[in-house]
Amino acid sequence: MQKWQWEEQQGLRYITIPHWREQGAVALFSSRQGGVSDKPYDSLNLALHVGDEKTRVLENRNRFLGLCNSSIDKMVGCEQVHGNRVMVVGPEYTGCGSVSLETAVKECDALVTSNPGLVLGTFYADCIPVFFFRSGKKSCRTGSQRLEGYDAKNSLRLPGDNDTGI
Repeated sequence: MQKWQWEEQQGLRYITIPHWREQGAVALFSSRQGGVSDKPYDSLNLALHVGDEKTRVLENRNRFLGLCNSSIDKMVGCEQVHGNRVMVVGPEYTGCGSVSLETAVKECDALVTSNPGLVLGTFYADCIPVFFFRSGKKSCRTGSQRLEGYDAKNSLRLPGDNDTGI
């Protein structure tokens, strides 16, 4: 298992997996430091669904995504419901859920992609985040450990795959 590591850039503290970055996948797990939100959301709140001011959340998302040389328009977000639905997303989902809950991928708790540059955005409070990276096919998956009744290893399977190679 690769080691997770705390890093800090531009006043933002986050956890990442350096080994993945070396292979072309960036996984970032934010702390609450370095954002613009006021109490009780202080300060790096990235969630649109908790009552924080939307303009502050979008500024926080832009700051955070800047850490991986990306932007909010490259993000895909989902409406997490504590279920077991996993969605494979491609370029046609770019921007869904990035600036509005109304456009998020509906009733989904995990996202999978093989498209470089597409940012998978999921949010956690009472769940443990789960990240998978498949270097051979450059696919990533993010979701939560609370996903019940689903096979985590096979969640990286893309159409036409016979072996997940995790």
